[in-house]
Amino acid sequence: MKLNIPKIIKPLRLEVYDESFAGIEVQVWVNPTRDMTNDSMEIQIELASCLNGIEEVAKLEDEAVKKEKLNELQARLDAVMDRQRKWWARILSQKTDETTHWTADEIKTLDEEDTALWNFISFAAAEMIKAHREGSKKF
Repeated sequence: MKLNIPKIIKPLRLEVYDESFAGIEVQVWVNPTRDMTNDSMEIQIELASCLNGIEEVAKLEDEAVKKEKLNELQARLDAVMDRQRKWWARILSQKTDETTHWTADEIKTLDEEDTALWNFISFAAAEMIKAHREGSKKF
């Protein structure tokens, strides 16, 4: 028997974040593919590398070299953050109803306008994915 694995999409109720969001949900793809999971890990590794790089640059004494290295790190960080926003846009855009879909630019705007809300969404969605992967459900 052939098994077609559906994308499992679960609602994240934003009223948990704040009651003013009552009735508003974000749709989370909780069983992303191994490629998507690997992409997420690569993004996290690159983010950590950028942060470690900042610590190393801070130790430099030559201000011109320090500025050049910080600019290089900023470019790397901008690129990896863009990649991360695109990844989240895919995770949050799997319903057939395209009005629920997110773009990387919308995520960037949300993060700039309400960082706490974006942190809530991303952390809660990551926990939903983790719980699904760990099989945290009853049989």
